Order: sequence, then structure tokens, then C-alpha cells
Amino acid sequence: MIIWISSYPKSGNTWVRAFLSTYLDSTDGKFNFSLLDKIGEFPDHNILNKFMDSKDFYNLSEVSKYWIKVQEFINLNKELTFLKTHSSLCNINGNKFTNSANTLAFIHIVRDPRNIVLSIANHFGITQEESYKIISDKMYIIYPKINNQPIPSTLISSWNNHYLSWKNSSSISKIVIKYEDLIKNTKDTFEKIINFLKKNKKIKKKFFFL
Repeated sequence: MIIWISSYPKSGNTWVRAFLSTYLDSTDGKFNFSLLDKIGEFPDHNILNKFMDSKDFYNLSEVSKYWIKVQEFINLNKELTFLKTHSSLCNINGNKFTNSANTLAFIHIVRDPRNIVLSIANHFGITQEESYKIISDKMYIIYPKINNQPIPSTLISSWNNHYLSWKNSSSISKIVIKYEDLIKNTKDTFEKIINFLKKNKKIKKKFFFL
């Protein structure tokens, strides 16, 4: 089953992934960037290639048809799988981003949108006004590439819609974490995440943390 690490871009997703991959997969409690590979990103273009032609990866309506099929494929291994996503918890033409048959739980990280405006402006070298337009756009879609090749498009939506889509989900176990709490109370906040995971799945305790 899948446990999602979801967030709007520039909200601490990588930080949480770094912590969890180190906690769950390192042998000595020390982080290295290769550990991030333990937590994949969704949609996964390598798996999606099994279901559709990559030339349609920028057609979100087509991509959405295979969200659940890809998750079912991932879950064939009958193991706990952590996945990162910046997608909103959306429904496109009746195609749900995920469902309770494929998802065990999710960790959603939320950050003050005023700080996201500043972070996006700094990251992309744009004005704060341009950044604000991005986080206010209900149809904000990203069209990423790897080595100049398209990988699946993702509906981010506006900050407000994105946050509410995950926060208001009632069919799947969830924990909502504030980025600001990660800054102010790092240890306590990560311990809260681990305790949440233990309630949903047996997670082996590692004594070099918490």
C-alpha cells in the first residue's frame, strides 16, 4: 500500500523525505542524497510508459486515466511504498488521483502561502507578483522534463485548492504537518510523523533517532 508525502511545491517535501528515508533505510542514521531515491515520485514516467505513449505525457486528461492503474501496479509487490507528489488530490473526468484501495495514508506538509510566494520568486527568478499569480491559478499544471524528455504533467492547482483537497479528505488516514512546525520544533514534529506511521503500519524502531 502507498503512503503519500504530499505538498504544494516549495513546502518542505524534500525535507520530510530526507528524514524518512534516513530513518527507514539508513544503517547508521546519517543522511546521504542517494537515500532520497528510496522514495519515488508520482506519476512515475517509467511505470506510466507501460500503459501509455510518452508523447501524451503532457495531456493531463490522458495521464489521469492511468493514475489508479499505475498505483495498482505499484501495489502488486504487497509492500509499503512511500511516494512523493505535488499533485492536488483531484478528480479529472471521473479519474481520481488515488483511492482507499491503493492508499494506506498520507502525510501532507503545508506552508504559509506568503512564504511560498517568496520562495517560488527566488527559485525561478521571477517577481513576487508573478509568483502570486502562480499560487492563485486553479489550473496551475506543471510540465516537467528529465534530460529534455517530457515526464507526466501534474495538476497542482491553486495553493488554496491544493491544501483543501488533501486536508478535507475523509476516506484515508492522514496527518497534516506545518512547515513552520518543522522549523520551530523539528524533533517533536518528526516524532509526530513516526508515531502516526506506527499507528497505520508496523514501523521498526531505530534507536539512533527520536
